[in-house]
Amino acid sequence: MPDWRIAALALLLPLAVLLPAWPLAGMGIDEDDILYYLPARVFVGEALGDARIPQLNPWSGMDRPVLVDPQNAVWYPATWLFVGLPPPIAYAVALYGHFVLAFVGAYRLLRYFGRSRGAAAFGAVAFAFGGFMLAHRAHPALHAAAAWTPFVFLALERFLNRPEGTTLAVAALIVALQALSGHVQIAALTALVSLVYVVVRAVAGAPVLRVGKMRVGQWALVWLAAAGLCGVQLIPTLGHLPECTRVDRGFRDFVENSWSPASAMTWTAPMLPGQRRPNVFPEAYWGPSHQCEQLGYVGILPLLLAGGAALVRRGDSRLRPWKWAAVFAVLLALGPLGPVCPLLYFVPGSNLFRVPARAMLFVQLAACVLSATALDDLRRGLSVEGVRLRARLRGWVAHPMRMLLLLVGVPAAGVLAALPWLDQATAGAALRSITPPSLAVLVPIVVILASIIVLRRQLARNALGGGGWMLGAVLVADLAIIGWTIDVPARALREPGGYNWSVHVRSAEREAWTRAVQGEAGTGAWPRLWVVTDRINGAPGEYHRPLDKLPANAAALFGIATLTDYGPLQPRRFASEFAFKPWGESDRRDALLADTRWAAACGVEWILLCEPQLSPPTGFEQAALTPGGMRLFRAAEMPRRAWVVSPGAGGSIHVEQWAAERVVLRVNVPGDSAPAARVEPVNGRDLSEPARAGARAVVSRLALPGWSASVNGAPCEVRAEGLCLAVDFSSSDGNARIELTYQTPGLRTGAWLSLATGVVLAGLGIARRRRVTSAAHPPPARPV
Repeated sequence: MPDWRIAALALLLPLAVLLPAWPLAGMGIDEDDILYYLPARVFVGEALGDARIPQLNPWSGMDRPVLVDPQNAVWYPATWLFVGLPPPIAYAVALYGHFVLAFVGAYRLLRYFGRSRGAAAFGAVAFAFGGFMLAHRAHPALHAAAAWTPFVFLALERFLNRPEGTTLAVAALIVALQALSGHVQIAALTALVSLVYVVVRAVAGAPVLRVGKMRVGQWALVWLAAAGLCGVQLIPTLGHLPECTRVDRGFRDFVENSWSPASAMTWTAPMLPGQRRPNVFPEAYWGPSHQCEQLGYVGILPLLLAGGAALVRRGDSRLRPWKWAAVFAVLLALGPLGPVCPLLYFVPGSNLFRVPARAMLFVQLAACVLSATALDDLRRGLSVEGVRLRARLRGWVAHPMRMLLLLVGVPAAGVLAALPWLDQATAGAALRSITPPSLAVLVPIVVILASIIVLRRQLARNALGGGGWMLGAVLVADLAIIGWTIDVPARALREPGGYNWSVHVRSAEREAWTRAVQGEAGTGAWPRLWVVTDRINGAPGEYHRPLDKLPANAAALFGIATLTDYGPLQPRRFASEFAFKPWGESDRRDALLADTRWAAACGVEWILLCEPQLSPPTGFEQAALTPGGMRLFRAAEMPRRAWVVSPGAGGSIHVEQWAAERVVLRVNVPGDSAPAARVEPVNGRDLSEPARAGARAVVSRLALPGWSASVNGAPCEVRAEGLCLAVDFSSSDGNARIELTYQTPGLRTGAWLSLATGVVLAGLGIARRRRVTSAAHPPPARPV
């Protein structure tokens, strides 16, 4: 296959396989994409567009540090697309680019291992458009990190085979890009699985002990250099972790959303457990955990070819590392059911992660390597491996009905056998999924029959020859069924020409209450809104119609600041006060609504109750009622941005500047005989407050490490008043100018570490290039 065709495949396949998703900017599930990732990237893009590094986000959670959260991906080039492009286009371009990256990475990896162009392209399709990559497009940080995985193994292989400055620098840079793309867990899993890969790879060498130590040392050097390059992200994150509840997670949290053995049914019947977003597959997801964490589909043909290669090439030392890496990944993904997680939990820092099921990414990567190897064995015709593999596959596809019974009948029978142990609603959904004419069963039957027919036709030849394109075409069609339906709204399939992103986000229900909030909103992420919603069908209500409710960070897209924040790093002080879960749900909801004295200090002027059974908040008055019954309440007393805690009276406090990382206050303290000074209202609200010398100024911003303060130019200590920032001040002439500035702790140290590591690696690469140039062009010999 010519190189230009490979390039065309890389560029065109993402468009074809996910065709209905692109008018929706690659989104459509309305979960983490709209609640977390898109608002964060829009904020980062706007800040970078203003030529400043975004350090603090005032739009959610009363202030959240931006640089300490790796998932904000501030230092990752794809995030910079949001500087110059409209958010939906930037999101879609980044998603498209990472599908291309995954394809190219897998293709280059397979070519490095000696696979033919056609076989490498086949394996690349299986990886880039397999279940893991398609199901996680709602998690752009995770998707981006996963897309780098083949490149990481390729760069590691090159460094192991040629340990020199250039290959070390390239490997460290690629690992760093994977980590900076936003999902540290995928980078950590890559490091762990690649260590197993390197150890097994070294065992094939001799002498085993010496070679093994050297290979592990090379592996450690790559990750150490990558950690140095990531210093600008790593140091601030590590410094902030003690302030967060993430470090308090136990073993139960660590193994949350492990891979369930029951999800093996998705290897052959991917939609049997239902759809997270019902459409032509009408049943809602009823399987274990979440669909995106359990879907392991790579296509029927790669599954058969990889299985054949694994059995036929049992003693192949070149494939052994991939087999063991896949076995290790499965044992890790099983969580408490496997031996790895109970041991891994005792490694310091491991409790920061969750969802072991994501290790199944490496099973799919191994399947792509094995299936490409099998294709080349078939191409070689009368080779020993080709003959044995051909015989094995012929035996499998000789009886299509037997194969159908195994690949579809067994999973369906398993569902039927599990019905007595399921609750009534789940059992009903499961029964409908396997009852004819369920598409969740019929579609796999058609795909399996088509795959068997094409494979039998190819096996009838002595060598695969040029007919391998038919296998590739069937694989693309197979995976496109998933790409066209997973997380795609039914309306997008019914109206392919008229349903796009702007239509999708349009909501009369939302506009009925946002008009009131936006019309009264001040400047600089003020005042704040609290969205309160009940559980719906046992799931958090924040995930139900989020574009109507705007929970978590989604409200920032519409210029509304919120009390809650969606993210992994919840400040301990904030969490202890409200007991908010990452998506905004709180076990203390009713108590917080009954006693709202906290609201004024937290700047909450608006409370949206999304369900009629929720009790109205005390001290708030109803301001709007939506057609769907959501009620918007407004505080009877308007919250202030800043105030003074003082036993005396007189004076005032005025907010001069209210920016993301900077607050400036002007405090006037008149003498006993002077009248109390007043200031003009700011944004229509009276911000005057009695003050006197020796008082405390309190600001409705979350007290976080990193804030510094000065009074009349003199540095002073920053304190906490409840959740809020506070500064003690006094003034001899009755006036005080208080400046508060935020700087991410550890940012400068991390930046210097990244710079120093980059300089060292660049120096090693340049030195290597000079040595190569000198060897190729030796100086002329001096005349005697």
